[in-house]
Amino acid sequence: RIGNPNLNPEISVQYELGAGHTFHRDMAFKVSMFYKDIYDYPTSATITLGEHLTTRSSYFVYFNRDYARARGIELELKKNKAGSRTSWNASYTYALVKGKSSDPNNLALVRATGGDARETNLDEEYMWWNRPHKLTIWWDYKVSRGDRTARPAGVRLPADLAVNLYWLIMSGRAYTPQNVYGQDTGPAYSRTGPIETTLNGTIRQGFRFAGHRWEVTLQGWNLTNHRTVLT
Repeated sequence: RIGNPNLNPEISVQYELGAGHTFHRDMAFKVSMFYKDIYDYPTSATITLGEHLTTRSSYFVYFNRDYARARGIELELKKNKAGSRTSWNASYTYALVKGKSSDPNNLALVRATGGDARETNLDEEYMWWNRPHKLTIWWDYKVSRGDRTARPAGVRLPADLAVNLYWLIMSGRAYTPQNVYGQDTGPAYSRTGPIETTLNGTIRQGFRFAGHRWEVTLQGWNLTNHRTVLT
C-alpha cells in the first residue's frame, strides 16, 4: 500500500428536523430526526502495471470513493432548577450507520486471504462504529451558599454543596458473527456486543477560609465497576 497526497478531506453534511415543547417552567421535551452523509471516505484500490511484471507491478493506492450515512432519532427530556435544587436530563438516541466499507484497507485484506481484490462490494454494510442504542442521564443537586434548609430524607446537608451523577448506557461494539472455524456467518458488523454502561459521580463542597472560597472535590468513575468487552 502506498499513500496518495491528493486525497480530499472527508466531508460531512447533516440534516436535522426537530420539535420541542415546554410542559412547565422547568420541564421540556424535544424530539428530532437526523440524517448524516459522509462523502469522500477513503478506500484502497489495486493498480496493476501490465507492462512491468515485477514484484512491485501490483499495489494499492488510496482514493476517495466510499461513503457512509447515519440516520436516526433522538428523544430528550430535560428539567432545570427553576428555583429548586435539582436538575436532570435524559436523552435516548437510536441510529443506524451504513456505508460502502468500514476499513479503507478492505481490498488489501481480501487479497491477503486469497480473494480477488478487483471485485468490489456493491452492497452497503454496517460500519464498525455502528451502535444503535444510546441512553445518557445526568442528575445534578446543588445547595447554594447560605441555604441552611436542605433536608432530603430528613438529613441536613451543608451549604455550598453540589452532587452530580452521569450515567451512560449504549450498545456494545459492533462485530461480524463467526463460527468456531473463523468463517463469517452474517453480514459484516451486523451484531453488537454486550451493553456498555458507566456511572460517574462528583461531589463538590465549598467553604470559606482566609477570605477566599475553597472547594474540595471527590470524583468517581465507573462506580458500578462495570467490565467493558474490548475484544
